[in-house]
Amino acid sequence: EIGMVFNTIIDGDEIEVTVVGINDEEVTVDANHELAGESLHFEVKIVEVRDATAEEIEQAQHDCDDEGCCH
Repeated sequence: EIGMVFNTIIDGDEIEVTVVGINDEEVTVDANHELAGESLHFEVKIVEVRDATAEEIEQAQHDCDDEGCCH
């Protein structure tokens, strides 16, 4: 049924998908998060600022490659 939500595994990760189309041969699902495409606004309060530890700096350097950093 269109609009039905269920969990499935894609690339080894369990995710929630929504049925968006059905015909005689196939079912089309949308794997986007329900807030995908929406503008989100947050209010935050910074409660602490500290220098990064040597371990955090080392880890951050390993998370980067020729295409940039992943965070």
